[in-house]
Amino acid sequence: MQAHRNSPEPIRVGVIGVGNMGQHHTRVLSRLKDVELVGVSDVNVELGLDTAGKYQIRFFEDYQDLIQLVDAVCIAVPTRLHHPVGMACLQAGVHVLIEKPIAASISEAESLVNAAAASSCILQVGHIERFNPAFQELHKVLKTEEILALEARRMSPYSQRANDVSVVLDLMIHDIDLLLELAGSSVVSLTAHGSRAVNSGYLDYVTATLGFSNGIVSTLTASKVTHRKIRTITAHCKSSLTEADFL
Repeated sequence: MQAHRNSPEPIRVGVIGVGNMGQHHTRVLSRLKDVELVGVSDVNVELGLDTAGKYQIRFFEDYQDLIQLVDAVCIAVPTRLHHPVGMACLQAGVHVLIEKPIAASISEAESLVNAAAASSCILQVGHIERFNPAFQELHKVLKTEEILALEARRMSPYSQRANDVSVVLDLMIHDIDLLLELAGSSVVSLTAHGSRAVNSGYLDYVTATLGFSNGIVSTLTASKVTHRKIRTITAHCKSSLTEADFL
């Protein structure tokens, strides 16, 4: 007679890339009761072994070995590697949560989406600000308002993190995602300007203006070189002014 479980089998998950964001993924996954954290993989062997030891899981120097043993992965490698690593996982039939931005280019992003559809796998991008209680409350409040304009500011002091992409793909992408949700309309116009403060080859400060087909105007400012951390969205409405502070 076969015993029946009262709960489903835990999801076997691995983490590829255990830098800044990968450490957060590993920590959270280790605490989820419905997850079996199988192991981690990173090109930095010392960091990978240290992380694996901390959570008493396996370290895989080659992520291809890890994906043979899991149902899903969290990918937190540098952006330029999102496409090759993501494609390998999806083609192996592994569900993927990938850090934002989804990829370094539109063509790479479309390739990942198509691969997910072809393999019937879930592909989700880590736009975690959607789940920020401040945004969820703002979204709820604005459902009864007539929005005229939206203003987003996301600024941070300079750090060595995520220097392989511009501030648009590192920081502003969060607010693009959120303002698209709040505006509930398609973008019909775009202007943007930016500047570089360091010799990374990428823009460190960018201001953009989006025009939506329903008449809403949005301005976004993102910076990697501001001397204090700022995370706000302001909604200018016909009968109110509402500001959400994400910090």
